[in-house]
Amino acid sequence: MFKTYIDNYHSNENKEYLDLIGTIFEYKVKIMNDSKAEENDYFYNETDNEYHVKYKKFEVKIVKPIYKKIQDEINKLKDEKKKILFEYNILKYNIINEINTEKDYSLYDKLVNQLLNIDKNIEELVEYYKKVNLINLTEKLNDDENIKKSNEKIKHLNDKFKNNIFKDDIEKKLAIDNYKTLLEDKSKLEKKFYNEIDYILLKKPKIEYLVGKKVEKTKDTKKDKKKNTQKKSKVIPNEDIEKQKRYKLKQKIKEKNEKSNLNVEEKISKLEKKIKDDFFAEFKFKNQDECSTSSYSADFFTKKPEILKIINKYPDIKSLMPKGYNKLPKDQICKELYKL
Repeated sequence: MFKTYIDNYHSNENKEYLDLIGTIFEYKVKIMNDSKAEENDYFYNETDNEYHVKYKKFEVKIVKPIYKKIQDEINKLKDEKKKILFEYNILKYNIINEINTEKDYSLYDKLVNQLLNIDKNIEELVEYYKKVNLINLTEKLNDDENIKKSNEKIKHLNDKFKNNIFKDDIEKKLAIDNYKTLLEDKSKLEKKFYNEIDYILLKKPKIEYLVGKKVEKTKDTKKDKKKNTQKKSKVIPNEDIEKQKRYKLKQKIKEKNEKSNLNVEEKISKLEKKIKDDFFAEFKFKNQDECSTSSYSADFFTKKPEILKIINKYPDIKSLMPKGYNKLPKDQICKELYKL
């Protein structure tokens, strides 16, 4: 039971349903406010078991999932346990006092197993709740801890303001700014909503797209896509992405500069040189050794995160770096940069 509930909750059907349901309700509002909805055959139909929505080029039927509240199920199991316990205690008394029949022994075993099974089901429901809410619960605990720390810092600053314990006006101004920030951050955390999953998913939803993106992906469409891909590959056979980009760049330069004395390769080299010059101009260091230095006191010292941030600004440079370069030590990244 426990594993089934977990699998149902994490299923692709449930994830898709949770993503889609917001769109369904948006369409509901749009259809209600559209005076020509009936004329255009737009509709929103909902029953106890199903949604059926059509709006413009979108139509979907959804068989609703079947939910049950965790606490309702636990209460139900506890009520069942009470009834069995009543019968169990009577039977137990009879057996102890030897006023039972032969059949009572097997009945006693049956009741014991029922009680054990109920306890197990309750434990599994509690465990399910913990597992599906683990991220939210962890986040809430972290936020509660951060609120506690903020309160301590706010109290400390209040004491400083009260007794005017500051070296100068600059320190006091910084303390005021910090105080405002602490109050804002604390307020955001206190207003935060945590999505509690308090249900079990007994039956997964079923989604059927009658019109929409998923329906349009037919075999014919896939064939057409394959044909288009094949046609494109004939233009530049057996070339990788970077070579394709280079090819396109050559074609553009040829079109725009047919009368130029410079050939295509020279123009590409000039463009690449300009990109590299602009890129390296962003840094304080002038060579590989200065780039690799670990001396914090050096004027040209640059931290690894700063280097990576600048690389990300230049897609052409980034594409020339080796795979996983961002995980390399700083000196190795510098070495790769000066290979360009």
